[in-house]
Amino acid sequence: PSQSAIARRCADAGSRVERRPRCALRGLGARRRGAAMQGLMRKLEAIEQETAEGDGKKDKGRSRESLDEFGRLKREIHREIKAVREAIAERDEMLTKEAGSKATVEMSARIRAVIKTVREEHGLDD
Repeated sequence: PSQSAIARRCADAGSRVERRPRCALRGLGARRRGAAMQGLMRKLEAIEQETAEGDGKKDKGRSRESLDEFGRLKREIHREIKAVREAIAERDEMLTKEAGSKATVEMSARIRAVIKTVREEHGLDD
């Protein structure tokens, strides 16, 4: 049955058929949709480059001295957090092999100590 026939049946039953909002690119031909999407992607990439956000590709070429204090602090915190995440992943692997062993308990304590140190050094206490 067509959409209007379904709408009539539902209206007779006392309910309403709500239509989904249409995509702005819907109805265009496949090539025009692709071209429109490419244009939107170019705009998005330009905005990303202007704001220097994203995966950090723009900052990779910068030397440590050229970053401001915020950038240096952000990079340092990121490195410390990455090290903690890697240690947690390693500890989780150890837990799956031998849960509750002395090594996993010690590693968990070291991880908690590093997290506490990072929070204290950078004023990130909750």
